[in-house]
Amino acid sequence: MSGDGYSSAFPDTTLARAAHTYLLGIAATTLVNHSLRSYLFARAIGDHKGLRAGADYDDELLFLGCALHDIGLTEEGDGEQRFEVDGADLAARFLIENGLSAAKAEIV
Repeated sequence: MSGDGYSSAFPDTTLARAAHTYLLGIAATTLVNHSLRSYLFARAIGDHKGLRAGADYDDELLFLGCALHDIGLTEEGDGEQRFEVDGADLAARFLIENGLSAAKAEIV
């Protein structure tokens, strides 16, 4: 883990780091840990199945999806719709505002 708390196990991209920082700022520690563990488990399952990051899947998008998948459970993500819809909308807005294409945000 680096001095900023970002693990070397996570993708080293500006957007992944921004999503990590965003998650830390809006979510309870338990939700942060759950979301980041989801990514680590997804990577482990992919490795077990012989899938390779960068060749068989986009590791940054996997990280972003896992990191942001439950932000509808945060105060910031608590809107008018079901938490999973509000969270998906909030995640897409964050990702697009931070430079991800709408097509890739849709994948996340």
